[in-house]
Amino acid sequence: MSENLKSVLITGTSSGIGRACAIELEKKGYRVFATVRNEKDARKLKEETSGNVVPVVLDVTNTELIKNAYKTVSEIVGENGLYALINNAGIAVGSPLEFVPVEQIRYQFEVNVIGQIVLTQTFLPLIRKGKGRIINIGSNNGIISIPFLGVYCATKFSMESITDCFRMELKKWGITVSIIDPYAVQTSIWEKCINATLETFNKSNNDAHLYYRDTIHNVLKTAVSMGKNSPSAEIVVKTICHALTTKEPKARYFPGLENKFLYFISKFIGKKTLDRIICKQMGAI
Repeated sequence: MSENLKSVLITGTSSGIGRACAIELEKKGYRVFATVRNEKDARKLKEETSGNVVPVVLDVTNTELIKNAYKTVSEIVGENGLYALINNAGIAVGSPLEFVPVEQIRYQFEVNVIGQIVLTQTFLPLIRKGKGRIINIGSNNGIISIPFLGVYCATKFSMESITDCFRMELKKWGITVSIIDPYAVQTSIWEKCINATLETFNKSNNDAHLYYRDTIHNVLKTAVSMGKNSPSAEIVVKTICHALTTKEPKARYFPGLENKFLYFISKFIGKKTLDRIICKQMGAI
């Protein structure tokens, strides 16, 4: 493994955007530290790559594992530090806000927000050494909320603010901080979200089923269709590559024409009109 390679740490590489990104960045000549949840995923990733991907078992909610990951990475990169940190790990669980269990609220914030902050705090010394950059993978749901994903949307709105603050605070060291806000892409998060939503909702009390059963099944049906008809994760990987290589990364990226259009119209139409459009599209009315 060459000592001259630029080193990148990507979280959440067991599947989806993170995995595709790890494989692509290795092809482009980076050393990739790819975090996964277990040894099985680590072995699988090693089998699919050619030697410059270093799987690191990590749960972003576990501070001890984050410290261990820092030690592993710092011993390899040494004084060269990290060229980039890509915060990609995240989960989505849907539920009517009226009935979402408090432990599910806390867990989504632990994974999608608090874990991202703690990981960034921990690895900033290596990013400073490498005069590197930070790329957060957000969602257009950090700009536009949708029904039955209220907690997930709240975590993504939070990441927009956190990205802005880190970008301003780290500017004097030349560390750039960007967020990439995809729309729908074909990844396993759809299936995971749908399964987790059904599991959570099925455990809800009778009132939840009385008030929301038909609507939530319509929304999930729409989500299945969107997942099948969405572009591949490649569109996000290309955006990540641009944010890694350009001299002046943008503060925000909206991959895909449809995504850019949605962002544009969300700024110029009234909230009630936007609500009607989203609810109709999601099958919530």
